[in-house]
Amino acid sequence: MATVLIIDDDPNTLRLIGYMLERGGFEVQLAGDGEDGLAKAFKQPPDLIVLDVMMPGVDGYQVCEQLRANPRTAPIPVIILTARSQRIDQQTALEVGADLYLPKPVAPEELIASVNELLSRPPGTRPSVTAEAPTRRLISVFSLRGGVGVTSLATNLAVALAQQYGDTVSLVDLSLTAGHAAIMLNVRPRHTVAHLLAGELDSQTVKEHLSPHTSGVRLLAAPHIPPLPGVATADAVERLLGILKSQYSYTVIDTPSSLDELTLSALRASDQILLVLSPEVLSVQTTLVTRQALQSRSIALDKVHLVLNQVKPKPALPRKAIEQALKQSIDLILPYEEKQALAIFKGEPLLISEPTSPLASAIKAVSAAVSAGR
Repeated sequence: MATVLIIDDDPNTLRLIGYMLERGGFEVQLAGDGEDGLAKAFKQPPDLIVLDVMMPGVDGYQVCEQLRANPRTAPIPVIILTARSQRIDQQTALEVGADLYLPKPVAPEELIASVNELLSRPPGTRPSVTAEAPTRRLISVFSLRGGVGVTSLATNLAVALAQQYGDTVSLVDLSLTAGHAAIMLNVRPRHTVAHLLAGELDSQTVKEHLSPHTSGVRLLAAPHIPPLPGVATADAVERLLGILKSQYSYTVIDTPSSLDELTLSALRASDQILLVLSPEVLSVQTTLVTRQALQSRSIALDKVHLVLNQVKPKPALPRKAIEQALKQSIDLILPYEEKQALAIFKGEPLLISEPTSPLASAIKAVSAAVSAGR
């Protein structure tokens, strides 16, 4: 059983993080300040350390520096877990040698996934923490059935990624006839994706068309008025996504409920596809047909992950029945959240308005899975 040392001056946080990790199958050691944490780490080096930053006396950055300077503790993976979420904080974490930077509050699934990922890496392969993600990925959120929460998941997922990786996350609303990402983020864009797809595409032009959000997300919004048929092409979508992938660590794509050439271009270019369904008969049937359609169009199903979104208080179908019908396990589940409707009305993503809600925690788990490439 791997041992995790938690160093934090807040007793409540110590207990909470300790409980999360014990439930995840780890042996936990607790330290109430930086000096105590260093003493315990030097005396009996743990397998991994979860470290707060803002502590009296020796702060988290100083603890990390001293851990890296000691041969016995230098190889230990270190997760910096802090309420500080500015890019300068992430950059400082890089400079002192931490392996991963996670903002508080953290979902149990996200923390456990991060710990498992770091512990699974071969010794001596400690990556640096940066304000950017370690790899660049395109993630499409998709369903052929409307009303299952594709846009709300896409926008909140982008926010969750931005909370961890800063302004290295872009969100593309490809729903050219009825896009709502700008409304959900309360952003009033001057430029839209239709302008880009109809004109010349280059890196600088793409950057100029992105609208900033306070979370750090850069939004490429859908047009207010649907473009004329033929104005946007699949080739243009492919070029656009290629440029975004070169500029941003993560690009989340809010796709329309169709399998036209524009959508297929985005799905083929994506590294991961989150296929969203709700627990009701028509959605399950549509999902079954969708998987067959994707496979017939040469889209690898190993990059398609099922996300069950509980859009109503009481699901019509249990999870087991859905998995039996699809002959596939559900990868991620989003619980029902009554405050989601208010968040959409206010144009304030749930990750910001209700960051500790069960749904927000579940979306953070989706973010962790995306970050880990699962």
